[in-house]
Amino acid sequence: MDNSKKQDNSWQVDDILKELGMLDDDLYHLPPTPESEKETPPRISERQEPDVVTAGLPETREEAASSLGDDDKTKVWSIPSASAYHPTTVSKAPEVKGKEQEPSIAPTPDFPLQQTDNSDKPEDEEEELTLKQEIFEWIKAIVISFAVVFLVFGVLIKVVTVDGVSMEPTLHNNDRLVISKLFYTPEQGDIVVLSKESGLDKALIKRVIATGGQTLDIGEDGTVYVNGLPLDEPYIKEKIAANMYGQHDYPVVVPSGKVFVMGDNRNDSTDSRFAVLSFVDEKYIMGRVLLRLYPLNKIGTVN
Repeated sequence: MDNSKKQDNSWQVDDILKELGMLDDDLYHLPPTPESEKETPPRISERQEPDVVTAGLPETREEAASSLGDDDKTKVWSIPSASAYHPTTVSKAPEVKGKEQEPSIAPTPDFPLQQTDNSDKPEDEEEELTLKQEIFEWIKAIVISFAVVFLVFGVLIKVVTVDGVSMEPTLHNNDRLVISKLFYTPEQGDIVVLSKESGLDKALIKRVIATGGQTLDIGEDGTVYVNGLPLDEPYIKEKIAANMYGQHDYPVVVPSGKVFVMGDNRNDSTDSRFAVLSFVDEKYIMGRVLLRLYPLNKIGTVN
C-alpha cells in the first residue's frame, strides 16, 4: 500500500474522531481501520446518557490505545472514555437554613410496631375484670380500716364504761370514756383507769391524789394535804368522813413508781386509803381519761 492511500485512510479516521469530539490537535494518528471492521459510530447527540457512574473506564484515548495490542488499536474508537459520559447526578435533600433537619424515625418493614387492640375483647370479659377489681378494692379498704381501728383502739386509745358511783359527781354509771396511755406519765389530779391486776380483780376508775415521793396527809376535818399543802378539790361530792380514813398512819410518803388514788365520791369509794388496794404500781395504769363520748349531752373533756 502506497503512502497516499495511507494518508487517505488516516484522514478518514481523523474525521471520525473529530466528529466524535475525541481528537485533539496533538493526538497521534492511529493506524487505519480495515474496511470490514469499519462502523459508523453514533453521534454523541444521539447517544443515551448512562445512568451509572463510569468508574474504572480510561480517562483519555491515549490510555485506551496504550492498553491494547497492535491488532486492537484500530478498535480504540469503540472504547468509551470516562470523559465521554456525563457524571451521574446525585440529588441532595434541600438544606434548611437556620436549623438542622432531624431525621425522622419510622418502624422498619421487618419489625412493625405492635399495637394492642382491645376492640375484640368480649364485653362480658371486661365486665368480669372490672367487677374483680372493684371487689379487690373493697377488700383492701376493709382490711386497711380494720388495721387502723385495731391500731387506734387497741394500742393508742381505748373506750371504757364507768361501772358504779365512786367517781360522782364527776362521772356517772354507764358513762363512755376514751382513755390513752401513749407517752403518759401520771400527774396529780389525772383521772385514770386501773387494770384488774391492781388488787380488786376488776378495772377501777380513780383520781391521782399523790405520786411517787410526795407526802400525803388527811386532816381531822377530812381535808387532804400533799406535801403540807391543802388540795383545792371542787370536784368531790363531800369531804372524807371520820370512818373513811382507811388503814394508813398519816402522813405517808408514796413510794417511787407508785401512786395514791381516791374516788371523787370519798365516802363511797374503795381506793388507796384501804389496804386492799393501797399504793398502786404505775404499770397497772391502763390510761388517762381524755374525753367522754356518752351521754351525748356531756360529750367533751373531763376535769
